[in-house]
Amino acid sequence: MDVAGALDNLPAGSLISYTVQGVDEYGNGHTSGSVTLAATVHARASASSSQVAAVTLSPGTDGSSSFSFTVTRSGRYSMFITLTGSGEFTGATTSVGSNPTNISVSAEETNPLSSVFFSVASASASAGARTTSELQEVDAYGNLRTVSQESFAVSLEGPYSSAANVTDIGQGKYTITYAPTRSGSYAVRVTTSAASFTAPNFQLDVSASIPAAPASLREDFSTYRGGETVGSVNRTNYFAVKTADRFGNPLSVGGYVAGFSFQMLYCTDPLAACVGQASQQGGSLSRVKVVDLGSGYYGMEYLSTVAGYFAASILYESVHIFDSPWDINVNAGLTDSAASYAFGPGLSTCSDVIIAPSVSAVMLCHPASLATPSTFDVRLIDVFGNERQTYSSQDAVKFSVRSGLVFYNPTAVQNSSLVITTNGDVISQQFDDGLHRITFVATISAFYSTSIQHGEVTSCNPECEVSNIRNLEDISNTPAQ
Repeated sequence: MDVAGALDNLPAGSLISYTVQGVDEYGNGHTSGSVTLAATVHARASASSSQVAAVTLSPGTDGSSSFSFTVTRSGRYSMFITLTGSGEFTGATTSVGSNPTNISVSAEETNPLSSVFFSVASASASAGARTTSELQEVDAYGNLRTVSQESFAVSLEGPYSSAANVTDIGQGKYTITYAPTRSGSYAVRVTTSAASFTAPNFQLDVSASIPAAPASLREDFSTYRGGETVGSVNRTNYFAVKTADRFGNPLSVGGYVAGFSFQMLYCTDPLAACVGQASQQGGSLSRVKVVDLGSGYYGMEYLSTVAGYFAASILYESVHIFDSPWDINVNAGLTDSAASYAFGPGLSTCSDVIIAPSVSAVMLCHPASLATPSTFDVRLIDVFGNERQTYSSQDAVKFSVRSGLVFYNPTAVQNSSLVITTNGDVISQQFDDGLHRITFVATISAFYSTSIQHGEVTSCNPECEVSNIRNLEDISNTPAQ
């Protein structure tokens, strides 16, 4: 038996065909009938090793038979052919030709590129960092190509698309260089003249870079909230900063607390813009602290015994974060009734009174009417001596008359009370600057002893009735005369 048409070093995926011609003992070829064969292809030079291709047998009519198979993986293989000793040619099973016959299969190098292989299946990078990966050409069956013959483009696909630089380094290998600026996961798309496909075995994970002050900003986190604009005396106040890198990617990890600094400067003029005219007031802040909260957040804490406006600044690596500096208003603490005081014209020796027509003047008092009431104000002070400069829903001031001594009015009755607009105790009107105002009208010329008390509001309807106020205590200059 002769083996004809044997091929070697074929591209992967090629159809490999062999023909076996029957001959007699003298070498004369048969011209009719067929030979009955068995043919197998193995990964190693042993007929007992695993087979790597299915063989198709085709009996002939001219004394020959053929068979074919396809191997898609590059490498060296062994083929075994035997005459089975049945059919027209009888006898024992006999090997045909040189058994085994070695076959060499190489990667397919001529068809357009249809896939690539990365030496590392995944890569990580920081946003904006120049990063390089290596890829290898492969054929349609996954065999590594060794001839650099393709011209193709590579781009990253993910949160946004960006092109990568491609450099041919020979032997079917290329380096791609990229520097994506947005965090997230990316795939690699390869585009050739004939096809566009996604690399099957590669993923790039891009994380945020280091914090950048201009991209970081104040943002609530857990219990760190509220203190970025308003604080309270003698209480730790909290707010948080969310970090981001120079491309605006939010950081998800901590570890940069050492780069942060936080300061608060007292404003010399609370009615002017705080930033730009602030100065350090010694002892005003007993604690300013920065803590790492994790997840890219940093907590700011401060405690002050001085009320007022402060210019707050947060810097990272000596650069202000977004919207820094800004104003923080630290409110006065709990009111100290004994330190609070009343002032104003309504507390003068002679308030405005209604005068009888026959009387021209009474102790230098000025004529008045029910339409022109008397007023005085009360300034609340906390236990640290700070004036309350903001509205407080927890504070109220009550004004009442203890006694009255009529000094001139023949028709008046001794110990008459002030006639006031509410026909009872007067509760203060509070303004946005924390000032409490008492308004009353005196209808009888007299010398009055009054009570001015501060209390806590438990609930307040539009009239803020006295029954809603508890823990009443005299202020510093009560009883007022």
